[in-house]
Amino acid sequence: MADIIAADIHSDFANRVKLYSGKLSRTERQIAQYMLQHEDSVENLSIQALAQSAGVGVASIIRFSKILGYNGFADMKFQIQQGKLVLGKNDVGISRGDEANIVKQKILRYAQTYLERCIMDLNNSTLEQVSDKIACAGKVGIIGAGSADGIAQAAVSMFMSMGVMAVCPSDSLLKLRTAAYFNPGDVFIGLSFSGYSKSVGDALYFAKENGATSVLITAYKNSLLGKYADYELYTPARNRGNALNISTTAMCQLALLQILQAMVYQKNIPNIQEKEDRLKGNGNMQRYDVHQEYISHGRIRISKEEKKQEPPNN
Repeated sequence: MADIIAADIHSDFANRVKLYSGKLSRTERQIAQYMLQHEDSVENLSIQALAQSAGVGVASIIRFSKILGYNGFADMKFQIQQGKLVLGKNDVGISRGDEANIVKQKILRYAQTYLERCIMDLNNSTLEQVSDKIACAGKVGIIGAGSADGIAQAAVSMFMSMGVMAVCPSDSLLKLRTAAYFNPGDVFIGLSFSGYSKSVGDALYFAKENGATSVLITAYKNSLLGKYADYELYTPARNRGNALNISTTAMCQLALLQILQAMVYQKNIPNIQEKEDRLKGNGNMQRYDVHQEYISHGRIRISKEEKKQEPPNN
């Protein structure tokens, strides 16, 4: 079994087997071994046929699929079929002779597959509940690890632009210290593709301990961090062997957060509208007048009524 998992297999299903291998019983490892060896044909088998071929019971197949984070056998089979739409390791179907226009179309189709999967599979009820919590939150924390840290910062800017107080500490120690200031009524969101990122998990744990609503955005169900989340939202699991999957995962995470932003805005909470109105004038402070030659006290906004002062003669 270990040799097969370590083999050059990079499908979503194989990645899940690797991630949850420590939780599999002997029978479940037998199922995994058979499916990894026959992944191309498993999608065409009924649950009874698969059980017979693998030498196990139907109930074991169902239990195995749920341990891997699928909703059941049908969902596992569907996801294996969908995974075939994403091209293999180190490749998105681009050939040496492809012209720029062809490359653009292939990359577009590749990204569309992930985004559509992510958005259409999101749980509507969870989206409603999380957006309700954010709309009424005193403050929102959003953190990530690795490439997800940049997505968290972008999301904070999105939420603040519409009047939601949001923060995104990037340093690991600051994440923990920030989590200590989150209380009941606040929302703390963690982004972790695998669901096992320590810096995200520790902060999520402390925020939840303090009574804040905790939200995990991940690709895998039944992860360690999921134990410390009041709500979980999922992005598609990616083919780890393809570097382009990092960017598609980031796009899915950002799209998910943008959906939450739109749903919060849709609720038209009065205090959010008031904060948004106060922020509208901030855009004027982002750049100097093109004709300005000096930075002067008069050009710095220090009150509602901007004080004007001529540049010094010297």
